[in-house]
Amino acid sequence: MTRGRLALCCLLGGLLFAGTMWLFWPALQGEFLHYDDDVYVTENPIVQQGFTRESVRWAFTTLHAVNWHPLTWLSHLLDVELFGRSAWGHHLTSVLLHALNAVLLFGAVSAMTRAPWPAFFVAALFAVHPLRVESVAWISERKDVLCACFGFAALWAYASFAARGGALRYLAVLLLFAASLLSKPMLVSLPLVLLLLDHWPLRRSERTRWRRLILEKMPLFAMAGAISLVTLKAQSEGPLRSLEEVPLALRVMNAAVAYVEYLAQTVHPVDLAVLYPHPGRSLPLWKGIAALVALAAVSVGVARARRQPCLVVGWLWYLFALLPVIGIVQVGEQAHADRYTYVPIVGIELAVAFFVAPLVAGSKARAAAAALLASAGVLLLAPMTRAQIDVWRSTEPLFEHALAVTTDNAVAHTELGVIVASQGRVDEARAHFEEAIRIDPTFSPARSFLGKALALSGKPIDAEAVLREALKLDPKTPRGHQHLGVALQLQRRWKEAAAEYRLALEAGDARGVENVYESLAATLRLDGDVAGARKAAEELVLAHPEYAKGHGLLARELLAEGKAREALAQADEAIRRQPRLADAHFVRGAALGTLGRFNEAVESFRQALSLDPRHEEAKEGLRRALPRAR
Repeated sequence: MTRGRLALCCLLGGLLFAGTMWLFWPALQGEFLHYDDDVYVTENPIVQQGFTRESVRWAFTTLHAVNWHPLTWLSHLLDVELFGRSAWGHHLTSVLLHALNAVLLFGAVSAMTRAPWPAFFVAALFAVHPLRVESVAWISERKDVLCACFGFAALWAYASFAARGGALRYLAVLLLFAASLLSKPMLVSLPLVLLLLDHWPLRRSERTRWRRLILEKMPLFAMAGAISLVTLKAQSEGPLRSLEEVPLALRVMNAAVAYVEYLAQTVHPVDLAVLYPHPGRSLPLWKGIAALVALAAVSVGVARARRQPCLVVGWLWYLFALLPVIGIVQVGEQAHADRYTYVPIVGIELAVAFFVAPLVAGSKARAAAAALLASAGVLLLAPMTRAQIDVWRSTEPLFEHALAVTTDNAVAHTELGVIVASQGRVDEARAHFEEAIRIDPTFSPARSFLGKALALSGKPIDAEAVLREALKLDPKTPRGHQHLGVALQLQRRWKEAAAEYRLALEAGDARGVENVYESLAATLRLDGDVAGARKAAEELVLAHPEYAKGHGLLARELLAEGKAREALAQADEAIRRQPRLADAHFVRGAALGTLGRFNEAVESFRQALSLDPRHEEAKEGLRRALPRAR
């Protein structure tokens, strides 16, 4: 590369990074969402510890959130270590990664094609498009931007390997690909994409036999296969839908429609939503067939354009890269999702940029017109992206927007109901849950949350009826048993409530498991079984010794049995693991007071109140301890 071209590439890369940072900077004002951000960060007791030996070990061994993505967990641990519970810092990391991704993509495409200006257009369109907002502004989707970061770096390393060869360059490709898969198993199709790039623009297939090129990719295919098996195992315990729920023919038709929808949203990115409900059996047959015909027609058309290999490569990049998330293996309730386009749509951008480039080459007027049109397109997208970032600032407007731009969205109604219920707006929450049930009578989460709302609004008998209906639909749901336990507990049916909490734990969902154990212990204690309550806390500590809240719960139960020294040890362990756990500081103070160490008790109560000024038990403990302290 000449000095002039290197200087140009550095300038364009700097513009990409700075422009992307400026465009997405408002994302830093966003909150943590009550939609997976609790699972990944705010209510995750391991992540809240930051970097510890236990949390790092957990990151590499857990299938929490139905995925195995240890590098993503490490990135969240680092954010907690650096920024605590300040959402802006977590958003900053995602925005930085997205800006870096734009630069890496530009570098990779420029290195492969030796055409910096079309590569710049590809990267700029990638960076500013509104479809990128979901991956960047949603903290839970850190896995998207991190996976792409290593994936684009692997592309750049592959361009270097293709040009110069060498074992170290090949090893760099392997390691970067592995890091991408350990962030999110999205790029399992990268080996296929590399074979496409061998055809164009690298043109390795002109001087090397395909058999050798395929054999060269076998380690990559092996890694992709291994991570795919792990992912299927993880998701089989969660949102993986069966063929009885979504038949294969329906999956194929919805996949075809999704391919077309993504293209339409790329050209006209309006009415974007956090969740597009799966149409299920209501998907019109004509729509699925029309989408399949359209895809087949485009495929035939690009296959015939032999003089434009960029079209074949770009189109197949798009098809292959979307394949893992297109819905043939149906996970969750969505028909498609904006975040899934983060890497696949690069194929379309690549095809367009390098189809146009030779058409305007040799004419300054045509080149200037193309540059003007490209710049105008990118600039027109920027305000749309800013508006979409604003949609993602907090949970309630996010789902209100989803309801405004989609129809029959049971999930959005349910999630919005959960949010307004947490704000005490129970009647409004009930309306959302009931509408979700009307839309999809088989959607058990809506019934489960409706039951919880009824229980907490003083109607535990009505709640019980709704929750038992929810459990008929999905007998293995931990949430349904947990909420039924609450309804029974409010009716003072302690033993039945305890049995439901046990069933919730047996269902095996680790999310909020410490809260279920806490409810179980409280129920047993209210039933007069103090030893049983302590045993429940011991079970939590034994099953999840890394949970600070479990040690705090055990400290409470030991204190209730008069075992102050043992309670103090458990409270200290909870504080060691999570220093900002207010309840552990309170229990520590109560144990110290029981042991007559009132000065230290006062300090612990004050620490608890500094962390949670509304902690009534800590206020009472401080009031009692102060007169006896020296």
